[in-house]
Amino acid sequence: MTQAIVPSHYSFGDNDLAAARLQLLAATYEWISAEFLDRYLPERPGVLMDLGAGLGYTTALLSRLRQNARVFGLERSTKYIGAAQALHPQLAFLEHDVLCQDFPAKDADGIYSRFLLTHLHEPERAVNLWMNQLRPKGTLLLEEVAHLASPIDVVQTYYAMVAQMQRHYGQELYIGRKLHGFARRSGHTVILAQQHSFPICGATMARLHAMNISTWKRDPYMSQEYASSKLERLEQGLIELSNCPTPVAPVTCTMAQVVLQA
Repeated sequence: MTQAIVPSHYSFGDNDLAAARLQLLAATYEWISAEFLDRYLPERPGVLMDLGAGLGYTTALLSRLRQNARVFGLERSTKYIGAAQALHPQLAFLEHDVLCQDFPAKDADGIYSRFLLTHLHEPERAVNLWMNQLRPKGTLLLEEVAHLASPIDVVQTYYAMVAQMQRHYGQELYIGRKLHGFARRSGHTVILAQQHSFPICGATMARLHAMNISTWKRDPYMSQEYASSKLERLEQGLIELSNCPTPVAPVTCTMAQVVLQA
């Protein structure tokens, strides 16, 4: 039996603020993910799985794009499972750690993961584990950030801090840079391995980041590394930027997108 991957530290929480942040995150990235999924999901899948479903926004996206499929959202947070089921009563959500070998829904035609590998200690092992949950010719679709760039100092400072925190916990903010290598070494057919850059509203990203820092500013490691006053100033700077009455310079996001076939 394949040994389970050790669960990873998650700094972004599952409280009400973290839930609101997930809603905004879903709205911000839905268009790019919808284009990707509509093109590369199996045309007539029987079973689709959304890994790390959170509040079910990406699960609902899969269901809208492939209406005849049985779609399951897998999530380890009991609180998020309940909230997702309330938001999307027509969908099925299962409490499951996606780092464990045996998925509750078997032989998927397609498995989707977005912004999950960045939080894992052993992302390449996770990719290989997920490939084992697919039926023959099934596809794994991955989206992860490869880079975020802003000309605004407070935003760049935020990215540097998040990257530092994730390194401390054995994770990578820009894990998207490694997806192509994971795909190549997997031994499976690589259908797609690309990076796509696009602008995102600077005020929207500042709002997202302010929500994040409000959640993790009391993280034990960050509290040790930085004075609370510095973290509070960073949070306030992001809040002010999100409410700026004049246009804010966009953030350039580079997204890595990979499709593997079993």
